[in-house]
Amino acid sequence: MGEKFLCVISDDFGMHPAINEGIVQAFTDGLLTDSNLMAPCPAFDQAARLAKQHHIPVGLHATFTCDWDLYRWGSLTAARSFRASDGGLKQRVEDAWADADETEALEELRAQYEMIADAGIQITHIGEHMGFDDAGKFKRVMAAFSHEQNLPHKGDSTMYANWIARYQFDGGFATSGYSTRLAETKAYLKSELFRLSDGYNIWLVHAAMDHPSLDAMCTPNHPAVHWARTFRAIDQALLLDAQVRDWLEELEIERVPLSACPIKRASLDETLRAVL
Repeated sequence: MGEKFLCVISDDFGMHPAINEGIVQAFTDGLLTDSNLMAPCPAFDQAARLAKQHHIPVGLHATFTCDWDLYRWGSLTAARSFRASDGGLKQRVEDAWADADETEALEELRAQYEMIADAGIQITHIGEHMGFDDAGKFKRVMAAFSHEQNLPHKGDSTMYANWIARYQFDGGFATSGYSTRLAETKAYLKSELFRLSDGYNIWLVHAAMDHPSLDAMCTPNHPAVHWARTFRAIDQALLLDAQVRDWLEELEIERVPLSACPIKRASLDETLRAVL
């Protein structure tokens, strides 16, 4: 008989107070095991304090974009090549990296790391916010930073294949964005749990309290409007759902923090061959 382990990780810690409160509740009362801190965001100081208070394992959520049209944030460094006309970060990944200077990006990533470290928090991993650009600039910056700080990536991303240090998983899934209906997302979660692989697995979520202040992050017709509140409220409900906890017990799935998962490390030569 194999053993099944599940890491449950929520992104966007520090983005918004309702997200911070949801992550804490999901960790203390629910199924969450880990999160990621967004250093440039408005609610970072609160998130850092809460992470320390509740001993929540966190990584660095590398932030080079600002998702929203009403709720805005900028970079920690000058990072002129990343800034939109309003001084904040651009909304879309491709727009952010179209004219991006990779030296500026690495400097910004170091500043985000230092801000978390200066708060007295040990970073367990790195991960990207909103994905990668097609040209591969972000991948090169993340690979360089991973080797520089000896930090693994949070997931077994096919974008990285074998050339960046990463926590290695035998399976994984995300409930965020699956459906705008709780019942449909819960049914999907059940199917994923009941076919979970032996070994280490990851469940990616975006937890948040179901609060109307999240609606104020964007206009009603914003392309990512459901990511402001709907998907997060659904994930929060699932993380606190007693039946979901019962499924884990029935299937003998053990929740573990990300740091308990095996790490696959790549040599610098492997990385350079992949990115050059």
